[in-house]
Amino acid sequence: MRIPIKDTIYRQRRKLKKLNKLYLEGRVLKVDVDTVKLCFNSYLGISNYLKYKSYWN
Repeated sequence: MRIPIKDTIYRQRRKLKKLNKLYLEGRVLKVDVDTVKLCFNSYLGISNYLKYKSYWN
């Protein structure tokens, strides 16, 4: 089983927080935020690490 790198998880968390803030301001579309979530979920799906997978949903 492959474990995701913790730095990557922290970086994605920060990225999603920034995107969410931009979305609430109306500068980014909801589709963009969902795309980032979907891509990172697929990364976590490769690693089969369920602890973090539930965090993003």
